[in-house]
Amino acid sequence: MTEWTVERAAAVLRQAEDNRADRGPLTDEWPALDLDTAYRIQDEVLRGKLADGRRVVGVKLGLTSRPKQERMGIDSPLTAWLTDDMPLEPGTPLVVDELIHPRIEPEIVFVMGARLTGPDVTAEKALNAVARVGAGLEVIDSRYTDFKFTLPDVVADNASSARYVIGDTWYEPAGLDLAAEPCRLDIDGEQIDSATG
Repeated sequence: MTEWTVERAAAVLRQAEDNRADRGPLTDEWPALDLDTAYRIQDEVLRGKLADGRRVVGVKLGLTSRPKQERMGIDSPLTAWLTDDMPLEPGTPLVVDELIHPRIEPEIVFVMGARLTGPDVTAEKALNAVARVGAGLEVIDSRYTDFKFTLPDVVADNASSARYVIGDTWYEPAGLDLAAEPCRLDIDGEQIDSATG
């Protein structure tokens, strides 16, 4: 049996993405996979994409709610990379055949106006570094069958990142109550669901 390494795991995930073929979680075969190693796998996949000519255009946050973090045993959001092959222009159809089993999530989009570094970053400092806020949709597409994975699996898989679309309306962050921002899903003019923040 071949031993699991960062490089092997990155190659397996990249092959699944490129071939649009899902697979079982890495942790099924590599139960000792931990979060630090998962981030190294994520970075190795990114290195390959950069070598292929892609560029990093943003950062994705996952598990941003405190209850979800507590369920997963972490105390901060997970991070992943957005590259220049992921954005879709508003109104552009999603080509489902390019992906494995896509799902769509509403997102709050932040465009930074100033560099933000820690460790003493407060919510106020973070918001002051934001230039504008808008709405977006993220298309996630796990490389794992039925979206079943552990925390290290999803981190290694770049948090299921696939595509995204950003709206063209922007707001100044000051004065916004982002936790109360409404989101409504309509299909063919009928409201299907709603949420906030």
